[in-house]
Amino acid sequence: MKVGKKSFAVILGAMLVLSGAACGRADDSLNGPKDESKTQLYVFNFDGGYGSEWLKQAKVRFEEAYADVCFEPGVMVNGKEKRGVEINIDPQKLNGSQLKDRILGSTNEIFFNEYTYYDDYVKAGLCLDLSDIVNEKLEGEDRSIADKMTQQQLDYLTRDGKIYMIPHYAGYDGIVYNVDFFNSNNLYFREGWTDKANPFTANVNERTAGPDNQKGTEDDGLPTTFEEFYTLCDYIANEIPGAKPLLWNGVAYKDYLTALIGSVYINYEGKDQVETFYTMNGTVENAVVGVSDGEVSVEEIPVTPSENGYEVYGQAGKYYGTEFVSTILNHPSWYDSASGTVFSNSYSQLEAQKNFLYSSEFGGTTDYAMLIDGGWWESECDTTITSMVQRYGESASKYTRKFGWMPLPRPEASDAPYTMMDSIYSFGFIKSNIDESKILAAKTFLQFINTDESLIEFTKITNTTKALSYTMEESDKQELSNFGRSLMNMQEKSDIIFPYYNSPVYYNNSSKFTRQEIFSTTIDGTPYGNPIEPLRNGKSALEVFNGYKIYGKTVWDGMTK
Repeated sequence: MKVGKKSFAVILGAMLVLSGAACGRADDSLNGPKDESKTQLYVFNFDGGYGSEWLKQAKVRFEEAYADVCFEPGVMVNGKEKRGVEINIDPQKLNGSQLKDRILGSTNEIFFNEYTYYDDYVKAGLCLDLSDIVNEKLEGEDRSIADKMTQQQLDYLTRDGKIYMIPHYAGYDGIVYNVDFFNSNNLYFREGWTDKANPFTANVNERTAGPDNQKGTEDDGLPTTFEEFYTLCDYIANEIPGAKPLLWNGVAYKDYLTALIGSVYINYEGKDQVETFYTMNGTVENAVVGVSDGEVSVEEIPVTPSENGYEVYGQAGKYYGTEFVSTILNHPSWYDSASGTVFSNSYSQLEAQKNFLYSSEFGGTTDYAMLIDGGWWESECDTTITSMVQRYGESASKYTRKFGWMPLPRPEASDAPYTMMDSIYSFGFIKSNIDESKILAAKTFLQFINTDESLIEFTKITNTTKALSYTMEESDKQELSNFGRSLMNMQEKSDIIFPYYNSPVYYNNSSKFTRQEIFSTTIDGTPYGNPIEPLRNGKSALEVFNGYKIYGKTVWDGMTK
């Protein structure tokens, strides 16, 4: 597939957002006047939290690198063969589920989107086979795109020897913390602490090893266990005037808090046990058999999809994640419980991010220590940050202020590797009915987007990560915001998994493995589409957890085994 030009590098990943309309028209603010003497490529980009600036920069580099290349031999304009290429960007807020039925009729030819469910697209014949460019070494590199994928990605995306999509951006759910706030208030746990009224230390050498259990790393002193997290929240709420421990999006609070349950579950169970859940095959090592006075009793249960796959719904990690969020909800002093904020259908993620950013130093009324959000939050609220810089100067810049991605605590300290799930199904692909004369140009552009140079450029622009394997030199990381470095470092040292697996039970029932289905619960005969509603209505974490098992058994009964 190589056309013999310069070497560049990129990679692709995942995320989240809603609504919009795809009309298939390029945005003139991102594109110049068309030069019909060049090959025209039309590119759809989901313009949510990650924006389109990364694509604009890639467009400029690609057009310059391939200015002298003929992608459509024999196609003449004004007596001359077409030479060079123009990328026409169409930014929209229509995710993969909403866009699916419009793909073949769209004027766009290349797509970068999220919530793009692979099986649905492949079964509908919407995507061009990309196997050649995925398996070919990238120009100027010793790796192919396939080499940058995990085995889990390769196994799932390969169908009869063909691959139709390339992973795009990565989207993780969890907690962002204000490092400046933690530093100014010395909110780092002292090794061997016992006094809840005075558990912290200003001396970096006295801090605990943190969640990774390694001294001298950036998580030293951060909460390792649930107990430490709860102690931290109590201290902030009770001892720091004008401060609150937590903040989150009110419009979609059920989704955001359910996502946090899922992230705690994934980090507790780890890579192999999450795979057991999605394949219903293997041994459930932490099957809950009872909970008494906060003590959870577990046993090992071998499972197969056809015989007893429903047992996976009883994994202890689901109980612990539910207990964690239930404890947060049961402490209204830890968050703004007043109307108009975290439970309000008018309090968006952008409003929550704005309040998180406008600390007392910048005229805000409340200092929020932590924000429940996703890895895309800082890129998503760039307009707010820009406005703050215009008003307060560089002290408000993301490159001056310090925020970090918080490793989630576990019920007890553990040496197990940190585990994160990239859960937003973000992919790049070419539609199957693209004009044959444009296939070479489109495939070349997808390769270009997945070179290391392009992957690193994406991270520098968005301060977020791609869903492929790549590393950044420390000199490159210094160009990121503190949050961008924190997120990249966390991705590099964690087990990264995805919500799709190469197994018949998943292929045949993929719609039953969505987060909503996994965390739906049935309590006293009443089904709930999420765990947050019953928790807010006074149900216990144990009641909700037992409801997962009841609901899960019903889901399993209806599966194609």
